[in-house]
Amino acid sequence: MTSRKCNLPALLSIVTLLACFGCAGNKATENEIVFGVRGVTTDIEIAGTMVERFEEMHPDVKVRTISAPWVQYTQKVLTMMAAGRSPDILVLSPSEYADFVDRGVLQSLDPFIEKDEKLRRQLKGMYPELLEAARYHGKLYGIPVWQGSTVLYYNKSLFDKAGVPYPDESWDRAAMLSALKRITGKNKGAQGINVERGIGWFSLAMAWSGVPFLNQEMTACNLNRPEAVRAIEWYYDLADKQGVAPKINENKGAASAELFQMGRMACLMSGSYQVRVLDKCRNLDWGVTLLPRGNDGRNLRWSGPVLFCLASGCRNPQAALEFIRFAGSGEVQELRFRENGDLPVYKDIAGRVLRDKTYGPVFMKSIDGAIITSPMPAYSEIASVAQRRLEEAIYKLPGCSFTSSCGVAAREIDALLAEAGSQKLR
Repeated sequence: MTSRKCNLPALLSIVTLLACFGCAGNKATENEIVFGVRGVTTDIEIAGTMVERFEEMHPDVKVRTISAPWVQYTQKVLTMMAAGRSPDILVLSPSEYADFVDRGVLQSLDPFIEKDEKLRRQLKGMYPELLEAARYHGKLYGIPVWQGSTVLYYNKSLFDKAGVPYPDESWDRAAMLSALKRITGKNKGAQGINVERGIGWFSLAMAWSGVPFLNQEMTACNLNRPEAVRAIEWYYDLADKQGVAPKINENKGAASAELFQMGRMACLMSGSYQVRVLDKCRNLDWGVTLLPRGNDGRNLRWSGPVLFCLASGCRNPQAALEFIRFAGSGEVQELRFRENGDLPVYKDIAGRVLRDKTYGPVFMKSIDGAIITSPMPAYSEIASVAQRRLEEAIYKLPGCSFTSSCGVAAREIDALLAEAGSQKLR
């Protein structure tokens, strides 16, 4: 069983990680908070604008930023925490933060919110399902500050050349497959749709069949349920059997989004952040609609918030909470949408920023009543197991099928969940 405690190799890597996080060698001073920015160029630029405005409004507080790329962020933060050099404000997804709570490195925000009438009023305007995703075992551990929904982008020119009507909310998966076969047949060299790997995509495929990745009690994985196996296999068969999606590694490292932007892919399942780039593609005539309908006859609405969380060792929690409140303000919500296509977490602000956009109605529908990713104990280990086992079937290793690989993955994930539960009781 993999240990979830910080080990010697992680400790030996602290010096390297501190270099990656910039000048993060010291804890926050008396009137300072440390904001752990997650992402690269655009996120760092947005954070800089946020900090500048916040410090104008709160001249008695100094905000220092450190940063790390999105994928490496959580492991680097955990390693810094082991060295006693944690940022005060962390940027985490709903799937990730439960692991931090179980390690005892995040504070519940409930005691602060109980005393903060201004923040309570602000949170009342939030999409309730987003706030609920920030609760773990009944306690609130983060404030959603933006969200991103997955939608279906489509290339109008490729549809027109094949004489296929544009996709709309009536599409189910069978209609999508039929259309993509016609398009790839009529447009030489064109690819139909993207097929991706990772726990998020496995979960999305399962959602089409109405099966969540974990059960409600977070004690068992549903990968081995027959309807889940069928849904995942159908998704990867788009490439392997149906020929409407590129096979793994077929495009020599070119990302699916790049192929779509170049006009070489008919449909792209991706997040709202794509609009920032697509709006600049002058030679691409594109549209957007909701994801195809699932087994329940409804369009799949799939969204996930990004949470600002408070580290247990924060020396200035009131100042940090004030910064988090500012991150959820209309000013910052509009800034993130304008600069990165991130959707607001408040319905009134979302309606305002999307009002004049042709794609506005689609995005408003995509986040209204969406399925939200849930907190997941031992997330990093579970994600690793799911990807490793399912790739055995994706790459067609000898003796591996989606049924067998999903079954093995479910058993191993159940063991991780049991271990996480037992550690919490100690």
